[in-house]
Amino acid sequence: VLSVVIGEPDSSRIRKQFRVSGIIVDEKGEELVIINDRTLRVGDKISGARVIKISPERVELIRLNQTITLDIVNS
Repeated sequence: VLSVVIGEPDSSRIRKQFRVSGIIVDEKGEELVIINDRTLRVGDKISGARVIKISPERVELIRLNQTITLDIVNS
């Protein structure tokens, strides 16, 4: 399994595909992620990738047996 972390030199193609706007918590306490202006939860798909984990620090997606880790940058 290959892991790609946003911020590494070879990740520019992936960075363009997945723009993380933020993490929110719904009224039930479930963490949701906003990617490309879409609100997603674990199990949802975007651009052929499935959301497999959401945490305050990062989001993990899987596409074609490749794990994609998107780090959340606080500015």
